[in-house]
Formats: sequence, structure tokens, C-alpha cells
Amino acid sequence: MTTKVHRVFSLQRGHVVLAGLPSVGRKSVCKLAAFVEEMNIVRLEITKNFGLLQFRNKMKTVYELCGYNGRDKLKTIFLLEETDIVKEEFLEDI
Repeated sequence: MTTKVHRVFSLQRGHVVLAGLPSVGRKSVCKLAAFVEEMNIVRLEITKNFGLLQFRNKMKTVYELCGYNGRDKLKTIFLLEETDIVKEEFLEDI
């Protein structure tokens, strides 16, 4: 599975949605493929009062990072897990 994710990440505008049972290593596969491709990884940092406004601000910074080619001009991965979706509106914004 790592090679398939790596192949998608190496494509221009490559994106992937990984779904499956818990604890099968989706996050680890993404992190490994991102490391091999020398990509930035951005995740949400959920706090107690994390709401729609904070989510939109975070997405704004992710879009800016992608638009400016990120830190050190690297590609960027936005890693969103099921536990990060605390409000249904998050999915509507994406």
C-alpha cells in the first residue's frame, strides 16, 4: 500500500482518500510516503474549543501553504482523520 500512496503523491496534483478499518496503518503509510517524497504534513490540532472558525482559519493557512509551495517549496499533505472531524460542517467546507 505504501508504494501505491507514494506513486499518487509523486504525481502532480496527486491526491488520495484512504478509508478502512481502524489501526491498519493509513496514517503511517501517508507519513512514510510523505517522507520519501520530502513533503510537508499538516494536521489539525483539535482543542477543547475547536470550532468552525478555527477550522476555517486552519484551512486558510493550509491553502496558503499549498499556494506558496509550502516550507522550503515542498509539496503539502493535509492529513485529516476521522477523529479530527468534530463538527459535520468541517466536511461541507472541504
